[in-house]
Amino acid sequence: AAIAPGESASSQAAPSRATGVARTVATNALVVGNPSMPYVYSGRWTNRAKLQSLPGAEAESRTIATQLGASPLTGRAATESRIRSRMATAPLIHFATHG
Repeated sequence: AAIAPGESASSQAAPSRATGVARTVATNALVVGNPSMPYVYSGRWTNRAKLQSLPGAEAESRTIATQLGASPLTGRAATESRIRSRMATAPLIHFATHG
């Protein structure tokens, strides 16, 4: 590749290094969508309810994961223990779930 006036070989190499780092961050991202949710309680802990599934959140997580080149954790595969263990080392985390 030609080097333009005012550029050096090292400035030419920087984008590829950054691209490599970005690719590593993206493919190692933790993407969680529509996990199977536990029961929640309201009021004085007397009303127990199951949170509804969020198919749109699952679709969002799959789209984001595809764009990043990562594998999403969705539904029953998105267990608390899996999520917590991946959070410790994930360089990027995306949640599509109940707030």
